[in-house]
Amino acid sequence: ESLRNKDADTFLKNCGINEMDIRQKMLSISMGYPYHLDILVDTYIEMKNKNITPRIELFANNSREILECFFKYLSTEEIETIKIISIPRFYDFELFNYLLSSFSTGYPVTMFDEFNKFSFVTKMDNQTYCIHEIMRKDLLQIISSNLFIQINKKISEYFFSIFNNSLKCTERKDAIRECIYYLKFYLSHEEYTIFLLSNVKDYFIDLQNKGECTYLCDVLSEIFSYITYFDCVELYEIYTDMIMLNGNFKEAVDNIDSFLKKYTIEQITTQKSILQLYVKKLKHQMVFASLNDTILSIRNVKCFIDNTQFPHQYLELLYTEGTMLLEKGEFDESQKCFNDIINLCEQYNYIDMKCRTLRKKADYLLAINNGYEAKELCSLGFDLANENDLIRYANYLLCTQAEIYRKFK
Repeated sequence: ESLRNKDADTFLKNCGINEMDIRQKMLSISMGYPYHLDILVDTYIEMKNKNITPRIELFANNSREILECFFKYLSTEEIETIKIISIPRFYDFELFNYLLSSFSTGYPVTMFDEFNKFSFVTKMDNQTYCIHEIMRKDLLQIISSNLFIQINKKISEYFFSIFNNSLKCTERKDAIRECIYYLKFYLSHEEYTIFLLSNVKDYFIDLQNKGECTYLCDVLSEIFSYITYFDCVELYEIYTDMIMLNGNFKEAVDNIDSFLKKYTIEQITTQKSILQLYVKKLKHQMVFASLNDTILSIRNVKCFIDNTQFPHQYLELLYTEGTMLLEKGEFDESQKCFNDIINLCEQYNYIDMKCRTLRKKADYLLAINNGYEAKELCSLGFDLANENDLIRYANYLLCTQAEIYRKFK
């Protein structure tokens, strides 16, 4: 927001600009916007530092010339450094040092603190700074496309190295998010997708299993602002799962329905990633749709699936069917589904599905007031989940354990 003329004039006086005609020109061309006022003040200070007497004709004549005029009073080393440091969304000393080592501007790294005194630099925390967004956008107009690409590549490589070498969970999450952000400025859609599938997918699956829904929703939303869902179905499946975990079941189902419109049932049941999405859709819709309709949909598609080729997807359908039958009170049929799942989990070593199914079997035993066996199964599933770092499913089993305690205390 712009400042009122009186407030802006007071600001300029407080910055040591005593010449009324210069202040009036600054007020006119800045229109009271703080960013422009700051650059004009910096320009005034740089003139003074170079023993140049500030005169009204030495300043820009309009807002478009403010940055150009400011650069006239900086050294080449300062200008080139500002250009480079304007590319990252934020920076600290390590990134500052890395970029100046990669792109020799002649500006001493030891002047890091001095650089951060520019008015367009904002201190985000004790170690992190950023260049004003307007400055960053203005500089994009004067940075060569080749240099822009090379800087983004270096920044991405920097964060990818942190991701690969750090042992800190939060640091790794922040690093891969930044790495991915800069990729799109120099990789094609196809190269970008290949990178994600080769370097990021397994990590995101691990976070998915840990229930990191807010983080994954944010990062995947950024990713799909650059590529389409069709470009990377594997990550899209994770994205819809995280939308569901945030409680937006209808949104997740509508999203998948829109995606699946272009596929036939034969295509859906013979392509792993597409089938996985269809399974997710049926799982999500059980929250708000008719149980009978969803069970019918499962049984209609299940017969087309080769469970030796797509065991995981087949198990997911069985699990969803068993859960719905349990909700309906059709215990015998639900237990048949769950027993089949346990047997297939043993065959294919699907530990996560086994943990989930043990929880459902415990829910059934709880429903028929068999607290002892329910507790035994729940403990078995909880230990199995913890042994395999399946935090999300361990938390679910804790909820069932709490319900057993509440009911039989």
